[in-house]
Parts: sequence; structure tokens; C-alpha cells
Amino acid sequence: MTERAALVLDVGKTLSKLTLWSPRGQLLERRVRPNERVETDTGYRGLDALGIEGWLAGALGDCARIAEVGAIISVAHGAAAALHKTAAGKVGPPGRF
Repeated sequence: MTERAALVLDVGKTLSKLTLWSPRGQLLERRVRPNERVETDTGYRGLDALGIEGWLAGALGDCARIAEVGAIISVAHGAAAALHKTAAGKVGPPGRF
């Protein structure tokens, strides 16, 4: 069985970070993005989820060209939540549907 790299996605209040690690723990790639704040029509200030999504899509593709990825580990420290939208339009935590 081929050992695969791991990606760690860390979404924080001020920065989003994506790091790619070899099976032996060597840092292969690191990407960082300052998080913008967006104001909703209800006055809630939140993270720029669409901006993070666009940045992440490009960074994931770049990392996949560097190494074969076997795991993605997400960390959010309470600053954000990751939700999954199914083809049927249901939204919830990944793996729930």
C-alpha cells in the first residue's frame, strides 16, 4: 500500500491555512489566506466563505499535483463550521447524509 500525504485545513478568525504533510511528517507545502469579514443583510459579520472556498479550490488542486493525498484534516477553533451540500440540496456536517 502506498503511503499518502495529509492535508490540514485550519480556518481561523483572521487566517485560513492549508498545509500538506508527507507520511513522515515533512511539511511539503503551506498556503495562507487572510480572512475577510462580510456583513449579512441581518447585520451579522461572518467569514468570507465564498472567498475561502475559491482560495481552497485552487490550493487543493495545487497540493494534489505535489503529492497523492490520503486524508484531509479540518480545524476551525470555533471560528467556522464546514457544511456539505448534497445534490438534493440538503445541508449538514460532512458525512451526515
